[in-house]
Amino acid sequence: MRALQIFMTVVSCVLCTAVSAQTVADVEPVGPDGVQPINPNPIANLSARIGYNTDGGAVAGVGLTTRQLFGQDVDFSMRIEAQEGATRFNVSYSNDTLFGTSPRFGVTLAHAEMTAGDVYSFDTTTTRFQPRLTWDLSERQRLSAFLSYSRSDIQNVALTDSILIQNDAGQQQRVAVGANYAFALPLEGATTLRRARFDLGIEAGHTSRDHEFVVLTARASLTHVLRDGNIVVGSSVRLGRLATSSGTSNIGDRFMLGSNSLRGFAFGGFGPRDLAVGNQPALGGNNYGIGRLDVRFPNAFGGDSSLTPGLFVDVGSLWGLDDTNGGVAGANPVDDGAHLRSSIGLTMRIETGVGPVNLFIASPMSEQAYDETQEFGLSFSHNF
Repeated sequence: MRALQIFMTVVSCVLCTAVSAQTVADVEPVGPDGVQPINPNPIANLSARIGYNTDGGAVAGVGLTTRQLFGQDVDFSMRIEAQEGATRFNVSYSNDTLFGTSPRFGVTLAHAEMTAGDVYSFDTTTTRFQPRLTWDLSERQRLSAFLSYSRSDIQNVALTDSILIQNDAGQQQRVAVGANYAFALPLEGATTLRRARFDLGIEAGHTSRDHEFVVLTARASLTHVLRDGNIVVGSSVRLGRLATSSGTSNIGDRFMLGSNSLRGFAFGGFGPRDLAVGNQPALGGNNYGIGRLDVRFPNAFGGDSSLTPGLFVDVGSLWGLDDTNGGVAGANPVDDGAHLRSSIGLTMRIETGVGPVNLFIASPMSEQAYDETQEFGLSFSHNF
């Protein structure tokens, strides 16, 4: 917590100095009549956010954004969010003209602190610094490259916890380079396919614990509109792999999924789990594959209705560990197989005056006996 306080103080001082300097720069000369013209553009915008989802609970945050920091064509944002057991702080800066029109330079500094809860039985602190370059290859294609440095600290791991988590306790530094490619294709005309989006990501790096790795991610999503807009079909496929060339992956680096990926299952509710210790902790996985199909009926209750009902089918799996010797002393093997999970259910989107509310009722169809299911989900977010 001390690190977060120091971090916030330094950033606040920098921001105050920058805004003050920008205020002076934006003042126009006094006119011949002795009256100083009013600058109609605000120096900064202050925002707040409230939200809720069944995976993380209630969240509240405040943010500040400006496009007039040290000149035009510069974006600066600062955001802090808090929810039960967790605090996140993020500062982002980008400059459209530092290298001309392309690439666009940006940098992100993020800090997060989390205390033990339902999913993680330990405390964590993570700080990440990530400069990046982004090229707009066309109106629909974007490529970005980044360098990432992070430092994490896992604390207060009980001696009765899984040895796989005990081995991860303490500090770890992580350095990686990577790239992301995104392609979106809005379509019009006779075809029912109205939107297609594809994302690819690659990241390679190593840690201070001699773990060398490559992370690959891919996502494809399609949207079809049928029967004059009365039926909207959305489908998506997501894949991820954390490939280790030496060492073993850390629980903070592995994938951990929940109802945002596979409805009907709680966050950390599926995937490898150490059943040989009392709290049976979720361990995350090195690989995942998720497929989702949503069918929505926007006009089911009339064109002016705020209700949009729907149906869904989700399937997927989370699997793979570099070390499967679990239990307190490493004598109990952990099942890290690619067991299929699936669910079906109903959705409802409610448009309100303060933002949309999304609900789902899920019925898991394929699951393991130790999975933590979540038959009902709700999410809401509003910015003001």
